[in-house]
Amino acid sequence: MTEVVTTTTTATHGVNATYINPILQAALRPRVVAVPLCAQYNMAGKNSKVLDIVAPDADAVEDITEGTAIESKSFATARVQITIAQVGIHRQVSELALRTNIFDLEGYLTRDDGPAAIAMEMDTDVTATYANASVGVSDTGVNADFSDFLELIALHAVGLGGANTAFVGHPRQVGDIRSSALTSSAAAFGNSSSNMTTMNMGQAATQGYVGDLVGIPVYQTTVCPTANASADRVGALFSVGSAAGGDDRTAATGFAYLWLAEVMQNVNTFNTSRLYGITGCYGTAEIMDRSIVSLTTDA
Repeated sequence: MTEVVTTTTTATHGVNATYINPILQAALRPRVVAVPLCAQYNMAGKNSKVLDIVAPDADAVEDITEGTAIESKSFATARVQITIAQVGIHRQVSELALRTNIFDLEGYLTRDDGPAAIAMEMDTDVTATYANASVGVSDTGVNADFSDFLELIALHAVGLGGANTAFVGHPRQVGDIRSSALTSSAAAFGNSSSNMTTMNMGQAATQGYVGDLVGIPVYQTTVCPTANASADRVGALFSVGSAAGGDDRTAATGFAYLWLAEVMQNVNTFNTSRLYGITGCYGTAEIMDRSIVSLTTDA
């Protein structure tokens, strides 16, 4: 008797070679961290792509001689400009691909993937301004530690920055500062009621907020700019905008936008496909130099 063996390689017409899970894994993009900490400016209806932010020069008083008129001084101002521009990503998907895929391809491209790419670019542009700070702590090639963090606070105070501050750093910087603080032998950290840090509660595995250190919110993101031929990373301690509980008049960074993430769609009848354009239109700049202090340490 002849034995007939059937396998998946011989019954190719009725067996799926691979089962595709219909749930798409998340792309390795960091969460938006820096944008919400900026002073926010909505440019809708302003009929311009350039925003002027005016800051008055510091005035000085003078001694007055009794019976002598006070000399009149002019009111002088400086300005910072933010110019908004478009960024975007284009997708062309065939009608057949849209109608035969096992997951919601159109929804993924227009609601998840494209807007996430726009958001990541926004955060990257905001954190890039940290490297422009004129004052900072630089420990090139050295791990960040708690003493660096205290120095940032001191320099920020000297610069007369706003009262509400935050620190954004690369995960390596935040991890090193966290380790330095939690292994400190200082009595203040050993006292559980001192509330010197909440960075020991396990949030450090995520992008975004990881806890407070001496009352200052600490955030981490992988899009912090590089320095010294990418050997170091640049984080910053800075005054935040009103959206983050601060004051836009003392915020270190401004974020102006006309639209955040917008989807345009068109049908291409020539090759039966759909065209998707996902765009954002925004600009960012350092608007108050005295309100930001940078930290450059080993990455």
